[in-house]
Amino acid sequence: MIVAEAMDLAANLEEQTRLFSRLLYFSGQQLELLQVDGAELDVEALSRLSAERQNLIERIDVMEEVAAALRGRLAGSCGPAGFRFPELCEKLPQEAGKRLGKAAFALREAMQALSGKDRECAKLIRLRMGEAGARLKSVRAGSAAAQVYQKGSYGGGGNVGESRFMDSKK
Repeated sequence: MIVAEAMDLAANLEEQTRLFSRLLYFSGQQLELLQVDGAELDVEALSRLSAERQNLIERIDVMEEVAAALRGRLAGSCGPAGFRFPELCEKLPQEAGKRLGKAAFALREAMQALSGKDRECAKLIRLRMGEAGARLKSVRAGSAAAQVYQKGSYGGGGNVGESRFMDSKK
C-alpha cells in the first residue's frame, strides 16, 4: 500500500511540475510583453496570459490538495518524525524511491524558477504602471492648460488672442 500511494504522489508531483513548467512558459511570455515600450504594451495579450495562468494555478491547487492527502497518509509510515521525502524514499523499493525523490526535486526546481521569473515580471509591471501614471499626469496637465486657454481665463483679458500685456510706451 505504501508503494502504491508513493507512486500516486510521484505521479501527482510530476503533473504539478508539468503545470509549473507551463506557468514558467507563460511567465516568460509576459516578461517579453512587458519589456516593450509602455505605449506599445499589449494589454489584451497580457490579460489572456493572466487568465491562462489563473487556470493553471487553480489546477495546481486541486492537485496540491490531493498531494497533501497522500502525504498525510504516508506520514504514518515515516515514524514519529513525520513525513520527510528522504526517509520515505529509503523505505520504498529503489526504483519507486528514486522516482519520488526525482519528482519532488523537479517540482522544487520548477517552483523556484517560476518565482524568479515572476519577480522580474512584477518589477516590470511596477515600472510600466509608473510610466503610465506619469503619462496620465502629463495628459491631465496638458488638458487643464488647454481648458484654461479655451476659456480665456488665463489672466490676460476676456478673449483668447487678446494681448495680455500693455505697451506703455505707445
